[in-house]
Amino acid sequence: MTLARNLYFPAVLAGLASLTFAGASTALQELGAARTADWAAPLPQPAGGGPYAPGAGAEFDTEVRYRIVGVYEGPTIVSAEAPGVAVADVADRVEIDLTWHRPEGRLVGTPSLRNLDSTAANPRHGQPDCATPALNGRYEHATVTHVQGGPAGAIELVYETAHPDVAVPRSCRGVPTAVAARHVSRRLEVLVPAPTLLAPHVRYGAVRVTGDGRSFVLDRGDGWTWTLTPIPR
Repeated sequence: MTLARNLYFPAVLAGLASLTFAGASTALQELGAARTADWAAPLPQPAGGGPYAPGAGAEFDTEVRYRIVGVYEGPTIVSAEAPGVAVADVADRVEIDLTWHRPEGRLVGTPSLRNLDSTAANPRHGQPDCATPALNGRYEHATVTHVQGGPAGAIELVYETAHPDVAVPRSCRGVPTAVAARHVSRRLEVLVPAPTLLAPHVRYGAVRVTGDGRSFVLDRGDGWTWTLTPIPR
C-alpha cells in the first residue's frame, strides 16, 4: 500500500521501472501522526444540526461489536518486481467482525474474518503505448491472515499479496521478460473510532461519519476504503 503499490500518483507512473516494493510502514507512521493531530482537535459540529452530544454512545456497552468492511479499488502494479511493470485495475474486499473494549480502545478476543477473491482487469504495461503483459496466474491483492491489536485505538492487519508469473515486454515492445511469482507479507493499520463519536455528517480528519450516523468511513487515498459499524446493544 505504498506509492510503489498503487498508481494514484502521476509521479509513480513516470518512474515505474525504478520502483521498489517497500512495506507500508512509512504510510502507517504518517497515518499515526495524522491521527494524533486529528483527535487532538476540537470535535466539529454535525452539518445542519445541533451541537455534538457527548452522550451519543450511551447505548453501547463497554465491549462493542464492530463490523468492518474494507474495499480496495484502483490501478495497481501486479508484477512482483522490475524490470518491466505490469498494471491492472484491481478490486478486493475483506470483512471483519470483532469485539472492541470501548474505554481502553483495544481488541478483545479473536476476530472473525472473510477474504474475498481479488479481481485484476485490463492488464497493461506501466508505460503507455507498450505491448500488453501476460499474467500467468492469479493476482491476490490482500489475503488477511491475522487481525491483532495495533497502536492505541487501532487494529493491525497482517496480510499477503500474491503476485503471479508475469511476462512483461522488455523495452516496451521487445521480447517478453519473465517476472517470477512472489508472495509478499505486509501490514496495515485501521483506526477504530469510539462509537461515542457517531453523529451524522461529522468528519474527523480522514474519518467521516455516514449521513445516517451509524458508521465511520476511512478513506486514506491508497485505494482502500474502510467502513466501520459499531453494533448497538
